[in-house]
Amino acid sequence: MGTCFAQNAFYWGDGKLISQDSLKKFKSIKEMILSQGPDETGIKIVTLTNPKTKKSYLTSVWYVPFIHKPILIGGGIKGDYQSIIKKFNADNYNSRGFGFSTDFDLLKNRPEVDDKFIVNLIGKPDSIESNSEYHNGETYHYYKNAFELIFEDGKLAAYKAYDFKGARVAGFGVSDFKINLSESGDYVTGFSVNYSNFSRKRIKYIFTTINAINGVGDLVQSRISKSIGPIEPNESGSYNFDSLFFSQIIDKERIAGIKVQYFDGTIKIFNRTQLATLFIN
Repeated sequence: MGTCFAQNAFYWGDGKLISQDSLKKFKSIKEMILSQGPDETGIKIVTLTNPKTKKSYLTSVWYVPFIHKPILIGGGIKGDYQSIIKKFNADNYNSRGFGFSTDFDLLKNRPEVDDKFIVNLIGKPDSIESNSEYHNGETYHYYKNAFELIFEDGKLAAYKAYDFKGARVAGFGVSDFKINLSESGDYVTGFSVNYSNFSRKRIKYIFTTINAINGVGDLVQSRISKSIGPIEPNESGSYNFDSLFFSQIIDKERIAGIKVQYFDGTIKIFNRTQLATLFIN
């Protein structure tokens, strides 16, 4: 690579410093990125301050779109990887839409960007559901990354960013909560839900108190469901409970409380007043 590159520190996304000898083997940044696998990356400029000179300097982070996984970092100084990643994550977290609009613009007009391309690039979604607003529409939910992608006839058509700052702070998120109505006419109802673990600990069990409400707003029944992990840090889990209530007068269901038990034995309880901060989107 050129002299200007050789004078700067380069890292792979996992933090490994790239030696000068290794840099010389690559002819371009694109070649370096392709050596790590992704077919497409975004780029974000991160501004840092040199602790010795107190002067600002710029670094570049090439990342996988939407999930913002760093692939290559260049233009820094030796030893500044952690500072770059911390600033990169903070900028993404604080920016409106977490930079998703830039990622969408990068990919939306590419003819090869279909559902298979996206899954190969960023991984499988947490869930997929049909979307009647688009022709042959499908919505891919990526809860732990707080966004969804919408496809029309298999092509990327739109995106939506979720609001999950409250869940991030709480360390736990709830999304895609839906009532399951029986189609057999026996008045059996339940619910489905997705839980996201934003803490640093592994989740073992999730106990959810569900209230069934009638048409005038009164409580009909209350049940506690038990969701079994593990859910690893920064991962999500989907759960389905089909036969929770048996009643002809249930109009809706509401989460009244959640208790999270971790593998280390600790427990975190979210009461009714705290639940609103947990919901994603």
